[in-house]
Amino acid sequence: MKSLKSTICVRVDKNDKELARNQIKQPVLSQELLEALEEGEDILNGKIKSKKYHSVEELIQDLDNEV
Repeated sequence: MKSLKSTICVRVDKNDKELARNQIKQPVLSQELLEALEEGEDILNGKIKSKKYHSVEELIQDLDNEV
């Protein structure tokens, strides 16, 4: 025979799962995020040229040269 405590816990868990299932929604992506994702894909596919660095030091040196 189940104890009253375990029965209550199981019932609460079942209710929580049903409540959570009803509240799950598809995320809505902002236009800005969609554009950024597209730009990232374009960079990866070579449609947009970008600089590449082999180390952080190389990146910092390039940034210092731009100033």
